[in-house]
Amino acid sequence: MVGFSKRGAPISLLGERTGDEMVKDYIATYCRPRALPTRDGNMNINYVTQLPLRTILFIIARFASSSTLHEVSKSYMHYGIECLERIVFN
Repeated sequence: MVGFSKRGAPISLLGERTGDEMVKDYIATYCRPRALPTRDGNMNINYVTQLPLRTILFIIARFASSSTLHEVSKSYMHYGIECLERIVFN
């Protein structure tokens, strides 16, 4: 990817992302009813009900060279939700 600004906090797609939300909270809010976490504690991308968020999650998994493209971790979900939030730059 070329031409993006170098401003802002550096992003690391490895490791854990801090936050108060649990995987079950993300599933209850953004996934279809009765969706469950995977055995690894991740979320299945196909269960996400919002198509833009599902697309962003798939792209994040591709950029991070994830071995399971159909699942996302809690940190990837947090980054995907941040991509959909409105941010005003001065």
